[in-house]
Amino acid sequence: MAKLEIIGFDVSNWVRAARIACEEKGVAYELTTNGMTGLGDLKSDKHLKLHPFGRIPAMRHGDVVLFETAAIARYVDGMFDGPALVPDDALEAARMEQWVCALMDYATRSVMGRCVNQYVIPQLTGSGKVDRATIDASIPDIRDHLAILNKALSKGPFLHGKVPYIDDFILMPMIDGLVVVAPEGPGLLEGAPNVARHRKAFQDRPSYAATIPQMFRKAA
Repeated sequence: MAKLEIIGFDVSNWVRAARIACEEKGVAYELTTNGMTGLGDLKSDKHLKLHPFGRIPAMRHGDVVLFETAAIARYVDGMFDGPALVPDDALEAARMEQWVCALMDYATRSVMGRCVNQYVIPQLTGSGKVDRATIDASIPDIRDHLAILNKALSKGPFLHGKVPYIDDFILMPMIDGLVVVAPEGPGLLEGAPNVARHRKAFQDRPSYAATIPQMFRKAA
């Protein structure tokens, strides 16, 4: 059977979340760029055949093509043997969907879009221009979102207790990016100790080391 392929750039928090799903499930996969060499290639005809919105990640598994991290993680969970990536309890599964949506709709915009990516994209494009005003304006929202997550993780270390699921896979790369890439990150996380504990719990899992972006390794 064809090997599962995760398509995108390793620095993307969404690509990393999809890879973590594979790692936690124990599924062999290959990370590729499908010939992309830069951000401009996201809108190429070749990539748009895989992801019609020109984003990452996409997934290819034989004749099956999917896009969007949550869908890819669900596919990995349903199609392969291994530890469950969704809670068995119906209420907890609904809560997982709640956090997946909240992270995608709210937290990623403040943490990634308006802060972390403002540092990452200039490195990828070589422009060197950091949008300081956008970053500064994101800080109050990041603090608010970290406070919400800190409360949700009070029983931790993960969102559902001792076992991480798809919502945890999505959360951790955002927080890791905030800490590693943004100079403001470590200070912000000091105010959210349960979120810091969530990241530390992941750092003790093989899926963390297996998916560290090259840019983060250089930063360390």
